[in-house]
Amino acid sequence: MQNAFGDVGADTLGHIAEACAKGEADNGRKGPLNLPNLTRLGLAKAHEGSTGFIPAGMDGNAEVIGAYAWAHEMSSGKDTPSGHWEIAGVPVLFEWGYFSDHENSFPQELLDKLLNALTCLVISVTATLPVRSFWISWAKST
Repeated sequence: MQNAFGDVGADTLGHIAEACAKGEADNGRKGPLNLPNLTRLGLAKAHEGSTGFIPAGMDGNAEVIGAYAWAHEMSSGKDTPSGHWEIAGVPVLFEWGYFSDHENSFPQELLDKLLNALTCLVISVTATLPVRSFWISWAKST
């Protein structure tokens, strides 16, 4: 499945550690990524097993007191639900249905019924862009 969606080189932990080691993540913290408890539980070693290297700045010689493992994805989807299924040990080995990326993926009649039944604030009825924009503007204002 690797690169089925152009994700060769995806490495969240490695990229965060690299940015910290370069001083590019000194925002409320400084220096290399320091995760001693997670390192002792095996995070750095799991990363090494998966990628071939210890994340920048993490102690590859720390005593590991936990059990650790790594896995390679099997699911073909690149969405939150199928990712969560796979993390839980249930890979999605079939074509997964998706809503379109366009607005109005849900029928307006259904949305009206849901919105009338809710007792909380609704930021958006679309999945990504308005919510992402909201959080970006909120983060910049804090």
